Amino acid sequence: MGITEVIVKVNPDLTGLSDPWKYETLKRIVDGLAAEGLTVVGLEGDPFDMSPIKEYGAGVGVKSSSSRENDDNTIFQHKTPTQSSAPLR
Repeated sequence: MGITEVIVKVNPDLTGLSDPWKYETLKRIVDGLAAEGLTVVGLEGDPFDMSPIKEYGAGVGVKSSSSRENDDNTIFQHKTPTQSSAPLR
């Protein structure tokens, strides 16, 4: 069909994985789809809280009052200077 870019629904209730703002969870999802030739360009936000991703942009993550700031392994802690910090709109 020529589809190479996808927006995915990654709700933990559907995937059986941990919260998608955790680095290892998101990496597992992105890598799994990449192995099938697909590039993840977005996450469907219903029904999990997208505010951490919207606040910090694609590739980064958690630091808001509604987030799990005490989690040790969030996307935010894995941010590198080459990753986007532009907010999603």
